[in-house]
Amino acid sequence: MSHEAFEFLQLADLRLEQPCGGMTEIPESLRELLLDAPYRAATNAVDLALEHGVEFVLLSGQTADLHRAGPRAALFLEQQFERLAEKQIPVYWAAGPRDPVWDDALDVRWPRNVRVFPRTHAETLTFERHGSPLARLVGRSGEASAWHLNDHVITESHLFTIGLGLLPPAQPDGKRWDVDYWSLHGNYDPTLPDEGPHQVPNVWFHDCGSPQGRSFAEPGTHGCTLVMIGEDRAVRTRPWTTDSVRYLDETVTCPPQLERKAIEALLRKRAEAAREQHPTATLFARWTLTADADHLPNAAWETMLTELAAQLRRDFGGGSHPLWTTEVRVLPQTIPAALLEQESLVGDYLRALHDFEASHGEKRNWAEASGLLGSTAAQLTEYLDWNQPDNRRRTLQEAAWLGVRLLSTEEVVG
Repeated sequence: MSHEAFEFLQLADLRLEQPCGGMTEIPESLRELLLDAPYRAATNAVDLALEHGVEFVLLSGQTADLHRAGPRAALFLEQQFERLAEKQIPVYWAAGPRDPVWDDALDVRWPRNVRVFPRTHAETLTFERHGSPLARLVGRSGEASAWHLNDHVITESHLFTIGLGLLPPAQPDGKRWDVDYWSLHGNYDPTLPDEGPHQVPNVWFHDCGSPQGRSFAEPGTHGCTLVMIGEDRAVRTRPWTTDSVRYLDETVTCPPQLERKAIEALLRKRAEAAREQHPTATLFARWTLTADADHLPNAAWETMLTELAAQLRRDFGGGSHPLWTTEVRVLPQTIPAALLEQESLVGDYLRALHDFEASHGEKRNWAEASGLLGSTAAQLTEYLDWNQPDNRRRTLQEAAWLGVRLLSTEEVVG
């Protein structure tokens, strides 16, 4: 059966209350940009919707926590929704539990084009074009756990159906969600590809991510997605970049000689390539030099690394779209086995780290694994997700190398 084609914008996780950061030092000239970046990204997404004249906008995930963002976020959202209302573009909003839609005392009137899904149940809405039904949307606001097994089952329909929010559980007793496309948010399933939609039989899943990265935990480009549904019900997506600030976490393999001139030239070449690849964004780069375990740098390198970072800032940190080097650090690819086997304070420390990784490698909270409780554990969890293997490996690698440098009585050289 042939259906009318249509296009919509998928937008999620604005997180307006969370400015860009993740650095120990922020240059004065870039502070305002870091604070405003989430707002600029959201504005760019609305600009895109208006430019392409989409049928509607899907908004989901954590949009703005007013306890942290203040009234600015609510007023900003009202203004952006008004821009869409002027072009008669509806907004279907699966709001987060802290989004500014549940506070009756909030002096904000959302435009009539904004439809917020309820927290108490999943609701099905029909989008019409010129009075004719074109698509169905089903969504529910609140926490991910708000989806219940028997909460709502959609009956089959010839209309293209879009599910909005995190993926609900499978229905029991042979029941199913009659959904053609799931508009997801919040990196719902790390086993699925990060880029582009993922398809299982007759169902598409896509997480467009946040329009703006906030730290080195969210490197690379960020944006939203234009989704085109063809007359044949085929799904075509077009990722669109909206971020103005971008994080680069670069690893550079050192030459065996560890000569400063060679390393400086290598870093400059990588910085020039990054500027060419990202010409319209302000870049924050962290450079990690990896060295062979048999050719580890000594403590004197601390001064040299600081000087290298300062030189890169002078050479690339200016202009309308600077590349700001936050840090240049060095890590060995492996800790020498001889150090691990030493009967010394260093050896004891490295063996303790090794045992810690072996005993706490299963999925669990990092702070809890370290014996921390209460508010301290909650705060630390925000900075390190111990469930991620890459985070565990990198953190233990840094801890090991820091211990080697601080506890050794002799220079650690090859």
